[in-house]
Amino acid sequence: MACGGRYNSAASDSDNLNFAVMKRKKTIEYSGLNGLAKNPVIRHVFTADPSARVFDGRIYVYATHDLDAQDEYMMNDYRVFSSDDLVNWQDHGVVLDAKDIPWAERLFAPDAAYSDVTQKYYLYFPNGGDSIGVAVSDTPYGPFHDALGRPLIDRTTPGVEDVEWVFDPACFVDDDGQVYLYFGGGMPGTGKNARVMRLNVDMTSLKDVAATTINYRRLAEMA
Repeated sequence: MACGGRYNSAASDSDNLNFAVMKRKKTIEYSGLNGLAKNPVIRHVFTADPSARVFDGRIYVYATHDLDAQDEYMMNDYRVFSSDDLVNWQDHGVVLDAKDIPWAERLFAPDAAYSDVTQKYYLYFPNGGDSIGVAVSDTPYGPFHDALGRPLIDRTTPGVEDVEWVFDPACFVDDDGQVYLYFGGGMPGTGKNARVMRLNVDMTSLKDVAATTINYRRLAEMA
């Protein structure tokens, strides 16, 4: 989900901020926030599309990286940040870069998962809105490497042909070990764009022959 914003370091944390809680009336009044985050986790680099996962008691945030001096969706790499107290954060740097993936150009919202079977970590990533790949690492903080050398899912995958945006993968590992990958999106009026496919235990191949359509009429972004 493209929900990132840029922190305005020039503004004071108290600028135009009026926060009042009136317990008796049970109302919360906000004014002058101007859409700026007052306590951003990441201040030193432009990021968006965070996906948070907890591995071994530590939270890892996988984020896209907005390049400096651009106002489009030019996101070419992923960064990982982690914390064990949600206050102090470690920047693990770039963990996957499009320049190392011959078939990909733009890296949008990702998601990560761990396999008890392979004991490896997987990063599911879209190439813009056209396809989805998978990268693998021995650690949750990377570096990750393209596992297939090609997309895992693209517009040639049965059931995906009419999805407007093939992006925003979200991985879910059920209690029985079955892995599901949800993805898709599109503008209003473009049909049912949400899809799900089961993965094999290797986490890098499809168990389903075709994607299943999720009956959700208005879905802009999956992740």
